[in-house]
Amino acid sequence: MLTFIGLDFPGDPARNRLETPKRAATLRALQDFFHTTPAQAFLMLDDDALSTANPHRGRTLVISSHGNPRSFGTYAPEAFLDLLVGKGFEQGSFEAIYLMSCNSADAPEDSGVVTNFAIELKRLMVLRGIDCKVYGTRGKLSFELESHDAGGGSVYYTTLSMCIRSPSEDPRLSGHTYGLDEGLLLAQVA
Repeated sequence: MLTFIGLDFPGDPARNRLETPKRAATLRALQDFFHTTPAQAFLMLDDDALSTANPHRGRTLVISSHGNPRSFGTYAPEAFLDLLVGKGFEQGSFEAIYLMSCNSADAPEDSGVVTNFAIELKRLMVLRGIDCKVYGTRGKLSFELESHDAGGGSVYYTTLSMCIRSPSEDPRLSGHTYGLDEGLLLAQVA
């Protein structure tokens, strides 16, 4: 299942009009990469959409949003888990959750310790008896888009490539660029 949350720009309809076709292209690229159903807005999901009672949910949950090491879609880890549970998330709902955003697993290349949103979410899930893998991006999720004229002044986009750019701990260095297969980190708790 592919869903997204908090990708709009409240109070800025002009920016939303410009960004919506780009968002559609990036969500299509994630859908193709993860082989999921088409994207649905998280807040529009039914209350049991993530429940084991929903046979159409799939085994993988991919969530696209803005994020950083402390928040995902403006939610702290506990509030985000409560949001998931509010849509039926429970033990056995999914084998894995992929948090697709900028820096949801924020690990500089040479860092041996990852303390971030993905790990805290995983820790909270374990405390609630939910065993599910949680992956986060190890840097900024980036897309290379190509625009196309749709006629009538409209534009649509296609995704040429997507990658994850990870910063280096040394500000003099440029960091590293990973393909999605390499750029996702599994959150682990002791």
